[in-house]
Amino acid sequence: MRYFGGIKLGTRGLVRAYSSSVNLIINSANLVEFKLKDKCKFTIEFSLISRFEHFFKKEKFEVNKEFKEYVVDILLNLNKEEFIILYKFAKPFEMKGVLFSCFPIFAKEIILSY
Repeated sequence: MRYFGGIKLGTRGLVRAYSSSVNLIINSANLVEFKLKDKCKFTIEFSLISRFEHFFKKEKFEVNKEFKEYVVDILLNLNKEEFIILYKFAKPFEMKGVLFSCFPIFAKEIILSY
C-alpha cells in the first residue's frame, strides 16, 4: 500500500494518481525534434578560411576550429542534410587545399553520388 496526499491507495489508485500527474507533465512539455548528427573533420589552407567562415555563418553551422602553422582543422557535428550542403560547397575546393580526414557514417552514399 502507498499513500498519496494522505490517502491510502491500492494498485489502481496509484496508477490513477501517477498517470494523471505524468499526463500533465507530458502535455506541458515542449517537444524537440531529434536529428542524428555525426562528426566531420577536414583541413583547409589559410587562403580559404574567409570563404569557409562566410559559408559557416550563412548556414549557421557550429564550428570548432584549430589553427595550425599553415592550415586550419575544422570539426563539425552534422546531420545528413547539413553534410550534403557542406560537401557540395567544399567539393570544388578539394584541389585547392581542402582535405577531409573524418567523414560521418552516412557520408559514403553522398560522396559516391558526386
